Amino acid sequence: MNPLTAFLVCSALLLAAAIGIALLLRPALINVLTDVCGSERRAAFWAQYSIVMVPLATLLGALFGGLPGGSAATAFDPADTLTLIRSGVLGLLVVLIAEALVLMRGIAAFERRRTDAWHLAQPPRPPQV
Repeated sequence: MNPLTAFLVCSALLLAAAIGIALLLRPALINVLTDVCGSERRAAFWAQYSIVMVPLATLLGALFGGLPGGSAATAFDPADTLTLIRSGVLGLLVVLIAEALVLMRGIAAFERRRTDAWHLAQPPRPPQV
């Protein structure tokens, strides 16, 4: 197997894994985003954005890994392919961690708004004597 074929096979496997993970997370992500964003349309946009960005970040990580064996190689080298897969998985993890951090900030802001609204809705208490 030549290096270009190995690169394409590894990239296809990484892309399939990333799309599978993005689609697996989509239903739960839409539920969380509906609460955080305040509307289903906004939540649907950010869920679609996530589904596009997860595979793109994975492929970007694979591209940073480079072609297995370099441009002059003519034989398949498993060590170079492992580097390619490792860099693709690293790209996947980076985008998922970034997404989780953004969601945690959004959820915290949502909880603060909800708690503040609850306090404002309470009737005033008489002063303590």
